[in-house]
Amino acid sequence: MVTVAVATGPSLVRCAALMGKQHGVITRAQALKAGLSRRQIDHLLGTGMWLRLHRGVYATIESPSGWHQRAMAACLWAGPGAAVSHRSAGLLWKLPGIVSPFVEITTTRSLRGPGVVVHRSEPLSRDELARIAGFPVTAVERTLLSLSAVVHPYRFEVALDDALRRGLTSLERLQLDVEAPVRGRAGAAVFRKSLESYRHSPLESPLERRFLRMLRAAGLPEPEAQYEIHTAGRLVARVDFAYPGLLLAIEVDGYRWHSGKHHLDRDRDRRNDLTELRWRILHVTHEAMSGPEPRAIDLVRRALSSGWAPPP
Repeated sequence: MVTVAVATGPSLVRCAALMGKQHGVITRAQALKAGLSRRQIDHLLGTGMWLRLHRGVYATIESPSGWHQRAMAACLWAGPGAAVSHRSAGLLWKLPGIVSPFVEITTTRSLRGPGVVVHRSEPLSRDELARIAGFPVTAVERTLLSLSAVVHPYRFEVALDDALRRGLTSLERLQLDVEAPVRGRAGAAVFRKSLESYRHSPLESPLERRFLRMLRAAGLPEPEAQYEIHTAGRLVARVDFAYPGLLLAIEVDGYRWHSGKHHLDRDRDRRNDLTELRWRILHVTHEAMSGPEPRAIDLVRRALSSGWAPPP
């Protein structure tokens, strides 16, 4: 009769502690280092106490399964140097509009696994790597470059706006990736084109980005974004878009104008100040941006063609 030593005691406690830091996941090598024997590991798997997620990567039956566990398991399975990347990295960086129903990683190895999209790459440099919640993840600059290859340009630009607005990166740092290192990489053309056309402050919402893309598609002059209007050294307002030469301000969606009495009073004063300075305010709603012939474009075109300008 063959007896199997049941995994108990300090070794299992050490494994549990490590799994607690790795979203419930552990590798065979880590379990052996923690003091479990091969036979004990096989016993845990055979009894269903541990589940095999990938070759040599396990999770306990009690640990909550989900995207984060699958992402950690994929990184451990791919080994040193692997990192969460592309849409999965966008999710970890909390970039808006980015979803990742599957797990994407970048590694030097050629691998195939269930529920994992593997992108092969040259070894990632230290500047291309970061850590978020215990995950090895591509740095935000490398993440944005990767996203430009796999998501719609509009979604990429929304993510770019957010990364710049939150200070995760800068145009100067991103500009370095437009140069020689990105030649030949998927998405490089979209990445470069977006940066070359980025002549404004980061936009504050996906709707603003959509509006700007509509103006460009219609061939209308590009307004200044997040434009600050001053008088006598005092900031009167910052508007979503502006054509300063025509004293025309554009507010997208207009939600800021109706959010409680305090905000209503403040917005009314703000609007009165702009009117006193002879600025026109054009409100563009979500509905006006919808349909095959968006009314918003006609509103802007008429406002620009009116020829109104401040008196000398």
